[in-house]
Amino acid sequence: MPDDEKEQYIEDCTTVSLLKLMGDRERKLFAFIGFSGLGLETVIKERAKNRAREEAEVVDEEIQEEVHAKSTIWPTGYHAVTIDAYFADCANPDIKRTMQSLFKEHFPHVEKYPHSSIFTHRNRWNSLSTKSREKFVAAGETEAGLWSNVMAKTTDKYQAKRNARRQAKRILDKQSREGSDDDEGEDSGGSYVDSEESVSDSD
Repeated sequence: MPDDEKEQYIEDCTTVSLLKLMGDRERKLFAFIGFSGLGLETVIKERAKNRAREEAEVVDEEIQEEVHAKSTIWPTGYHAVTIDAYFADCANPDIKRTMQSLFKEHFPHVEKYPHSSIFTHRNRWNSLSTKSREKFVAAGETEAGLWSNVMAKTTDKYQAKRNARRQAKRILDKQSREGSDDDEGEDSGGSYVDSEESVSDSD
């Protein structure tokens, strides 16, 4: 095969391979270039540009996903509108799923969290008036709608009771230990006196 025919054959094979990789937009561009006589090199450059743009978009999505994952700390990194939707699903009798599985669905970036915190923050949310809850939900994914703002306006009365019980228990334990120490001191003192008495008696 003459050299000029070989070159044409290679170019034809390259063209077929490119056409298989191209999308509709690129095929139309290729057809236009073919008719206008601009050559295969332009098609290759256009393909490279498109591929670079697609790769850049993928990288950008991955970066955004990573930033989102770092910014969403349970629960302060989330918004009331999202947490309210989770609580609503948990309370829905038609949804036959556990609170934990629903949690993973609503907060996929949270890997570790104390399960008791779900009840703590649900108590906080329920302590608000309907009007206040609607206001937070209406704020959407804005700074005003962050759950940290909900926490600033609420307290968990059940947690407060638990804390009070723990504090009372610590005080009682401390008093019990101090009382035990006093008893030991009295016992040792009594033994010392008895010892002296026994010595004097022997004299």
